[in-house]
Amino acid sequence: MKGKKVVFTEPWQVGTQAYEIDETNIPAGGALIRKMYSLISTGTEMACLSGKEGWFKMPGTPGYCCVGEIMRTGEGVENFCAGDIVYYYGNHSEYEITKAAGIFKKVPEGLDVKCQAGKPAGKA
Repeated sequence: MKGKKVVFTEPWQVGTQAYEIDETNIPAGGALIRKMYSLISTGTEMACLSGKEGWFKMPGTPGYCCVGEIMRTGEGVENFCAGDIVYYYGNHSEYEITKAAGIFKKVPEGLDVKCQAGKPAGKA
C-alpha cells in the first residue's frame, strides 16, 4: 500500500515523502490505521522543526496526536476491530502500523471527530 507522510528534512524545511507499507504484515498486538486527522502542535513540533530538539532526528516524521480508522488488526488484539475509529499516538502519515495499546482508545460513537477550534463538537 502506498502513502505519503510529512517529513521535516532539515531545520525549517518541510516536505512530503512517498512510502510503502505492507498491510499484510501486521505484528501481534498491532493495528493498521488509515489516518483521518492528526494534530500539528505549535509547541513540540515547532521545536522539532527548529532542529533544536536533540531527541528528534532529521529527516523525520513528526506527530503524536491522531484519529484514524482501523483497517486490520494483528493477532491478539482484543476489543478493537476493522472499522473502529480510534484516537492514538501516531505520526503525520496516511497509513500507519502501531501497537493497539497504551494511548489507543476508541472514539465514542456519535462523537464528531472533526472539531474546529473554539467550537464544541457537533456544532461546527
